[in-house]
Amino acid sequence: MATATLSALLRGKRFAFMTVKPRGGDLEKINALVETGKVRPVIGKVYPLEQIADAHRESEKGHVRGKLVIKIAEEAPVAANKTSTRELQSHDKPEDSPE
Repeated sequence: MATATLSALLRGKRFAFMTVKPRGGDLEKINALVETGKVRPVIGKVYPLEQIADAHRESEKGHVRGKLVIKIAEEAPVAANKTSTRELQSHDKPEDSPE
């Protein structure tokens, strides 16, 4: 029964499997692009840790533009990129409050 249901769900779909290995050099290149402003992360909304369930429900809708960020603490224990920090702070304001 399960096999028949699975094959019905997969009918007409194509799949490809691949293996990806992390490489530190790639992360360094991406970090350089972010720091120079050539690549900017798109942040959809910032949620405090207390609202993580709301963030999860939002992600399940499948219509999120940008990344959903969970803010764990006011200050990060390591130095943060100024552009990224400014981006996060601009999204911290409640949606219905004036800028």
